[in-house]
Amino acid sequence: MNLKLENKNNSVLRIEVGIWIPKIQSFAKSIVIFDTGAYKTIVDEELAALLELPVAIKKRVSIVTATGVFATRSSVLPRMLLGKATIQNIPVNVMKLPEELETRCILGMNVLQEYEINISSFDKTVKLIHRPLPNEYFRADYSINLTADEDDGVSI
Repeated sequence: MNLKLENKNNSVLRIEVGIWIPKIQSFAKSIVIFDTGAYKTIVDEELAALLELPVAIKKRVSIVTATGVFATRSSVLPRMLLGKATIQNIPVNVMKLPEELETRCILGMNVLQEYEINISSFDKTVKLIHRPLPNEYFRADYSINLTADEDDGVSI
């Protein structure tokens, strides 16, 4: 599937996704950042509160990022639309994201590992081809459920 890049100043890879909001039983559009350096997907605290994400692990832990050490907690994002693919039960870290990122969600490798990713700076698109890496490369508890309703090569 081809996804249009939503980049400002060609800085970071941003795409539009749909995030499931249980209260309204519908998907809301959101811009997310691809982060191949993040092992796990991150959801901003405000978005987690809006979605009423449950706390999977009660104890707060710290994670080390490129910009410092931050307190976080674990949860599960119920559903996300990535192009025509519905991803379910995504393990996430919940923390305050810097406002200058202008996003409430960062897609980490626990989602991106499911795809071969081709980036075209010329067309301003990202092509995702579902080809999950063998399990021995990633921890089993970070796996996600991906429905088979995506169609490679179709633009959204």
